[in-house]
Amino acid sequence: MSDIKISDYQLAMDTLQNKSRSLQNKLLLLIGQLCKYAVAVHRLDVINPSPYLILDGVQSKSREIFSDEEISRLFLYAQANERFSCTAREVLILIFTGLRPEELFGVEKNDVSLQYHFLFTWGSKTDAGKERIIPLISQIMPYVFSFYFARGQENYLITSPRGYRVRIDNWRNRQFYPLMKELGINCADTPRRMVPYCCRHTYASLADRAGVDKDTIIKIVGHTSYKFTKRTYIHEKLPQLQAETNKIDRLVKQEITNKKEREGDVNGCCSRKAGNRRERPGTELSWRI
Repeated sequence: MSDIKISDYQLAMDTLQNKSRSLQNKLLLLIGQLCKYAVAVHRLDVINPSPYLILDGVQSKSREIFSDEEISRLFLYAQANERFSCTAREVLILIFTGLRPEELFGVEKNDVSLQYHFLFTWGSKTDAGKERIIPLISQIMPYVFSFYFARGQENYLITSPRGYRVRIDNWRNRQFYPLMKELGINCADTPRRMVPYCCRHTYASLADRAGVDKDTIIKIVGHTSYKFTKRTYIHEKLPQLQAETNKIDRLVKQEITNKKEREGDVNGCCSRKAGNRRERPGTELSWRI
């Protein structure tokens, strides 16, 4: 390894020049770790080339977020008895918790507190994302209750139709994307395309709009390396997290009030296709802007 030149490392880095900056950073980190290992374990005279390597990766595109009107469609559809109504409830839970899909489908019933309105996730992907407390706002609690008391062969909060843990690929292709098409959110004639991770970005956007403390947002979505034990995190941080995320709940309720003041009470039920479906009377809106 001591024979490898900086130019050799740069050639390896250049093979990723059309890839994302994030991917190049991962390779850069790997090179640095290998060099440290070579020095510490094998006593090799190796210089870490990381500071001298040039990254030219493509910056990741920013994610789309669900508009207020699209969230309204989801609430309407979730209340209806339609084919993908259950999926709409799952999407709304993702939007109002900031969880990654794999995190939500990994939540077990004993990780949910119906009394105190929060759930615990072991997280995924990063150290910062592990062992997080997620407060649940009132708008999604009916859906959490319904999933919690549904029978399944596994102990997960949300299960597949057969009662097993949800497989992300199946859910994405068989439920999420068909729901987006059903509601006219993903259309063939527009390049805008919502993906499951857009729920997470929508949460961050809503929290920012509601004035939630930025450190609290970071802790909930799990993007920094806060080092709290499970016990400390629950007992010392839960009241603060709940107080901050209640701002999102108030934002939702305030927007409902504003809508009613502008247009009067609105009633209807959404079962839209390609954005052109008519609303059917009889279902009260939970959120509409």
